[in-house]
Amino acid sequence: MLIAVFAAIQQVILTVRSSAGDRYTHYNNYAIFRQAFVHLLDGRNLYGFFPAEHFDNFLYSPTFAALMAPFAVLPFWPGLLAWDLFDAAVLVAGVRSLPGLDARSRSLFVWFILLELIGALQHSQTNPMVVGLLLLSFSSCERERPWLASLFLVLAGSVKIFPLVAGLAFLLYPQRVRLVLGTMAWVLVLAALPILFVSPAELAWQQGNWWVLHTTSTHAAGAGVSAARILHSWFHVDPPRVVLLAIAGAIAALPFVIAMAGIGLWYFYQERTRLHLALLWMALLLVSVSYSDLVSHAFRERFIRPYAIKALPVVVIWAVAVVELTLRREPGRRPGSV
Repeated sequence: MLIAVFAAIQQVILTVRSSAGDRYTHYNNYAIFRQAFVHLLDGRNLYGFFPAEHFDNFLYSPTFAALMAPFAVLPFWPGLLAWDLFDAAVLVAGVRSLPGLDARSRSLFVWFILLELIGALQHSQTNPMVVGLLLLSFSSCERERPWLASLFLVLAGSVKIFPLVAGLAFLLYPQRVRLVLGTMAWVLVLAALPILFVSPAELAWQQGNWWVLHTTSTHAAGAGVSAARILHSWFHVDPPRVVLLAIAGAIAALPFVIAMAGIGLWYFYQERTRLHLALLWMALLLVSVSYSDLVSHAFRERFIRPYAIKALPVVVIWAVAVVELTLRREPGRRPGSV
């Protein structure tokens, strides 16, 4: 929570210092999120370009734009602080909710994702909140609270679509019927949430704009830091995205891993081996440290970024998890030990 405060203050200070030379703020992501609610009220296309307000464009659902209402009514800087605090608070709540982990394991889990958290908060990203919501969904499933579990999942999916894949895990629980029904119900409720601010016809128009964005824009087609980028930069192979998504979807039917938080869960919720520890350190070094100030900008731009090294340990650990969860009869779960 203190890091969230420091990150917000840092971005405000950097913006003030560079206001004479820079056109945009150092908290551009927050500006995008905040202005999305303003654009929703004004009846403007949420997914258009607004260069007078910020660079880049809004990518998330109309529901997320409506959920920004409490922050948008605040002046910019207090709103930024409130947003970063809320972002961190959801993650804290998610980690604290994890069942079966002792205090030391929770602490190590937080330290493991700390560098990624700092970077996300410095850019006012949604990732900490999404991870926190997924952890809350998992914890609610474990405690047999299907309606809460489905609510947290759908809230995460209202920010970024891909967390909905985690809903496949619902099929493994005895209360799977209530989990599926709850998910369907919350999807309908949250999809209709912007009606509090706009007419149904306007909402349908915005949802159509959202669909167009993700089916035609360069954002939807970009490889980013991913397995697709590794295939392109290492092997000069560019398979159709639909093929990659189909393969990933089929594999995701077994386990589900989401970046560093997923790796943390994978490590702390099972018997720890030397292989697991080595992979954990590989992830920490290549995912987090490689993008920190401990690595020179020149080295990062020459080797780390072009070859999507940040994605490599995630893909490797995902493959190991698939093999272990598929072949192992007993998972050897010992969440209390380190």
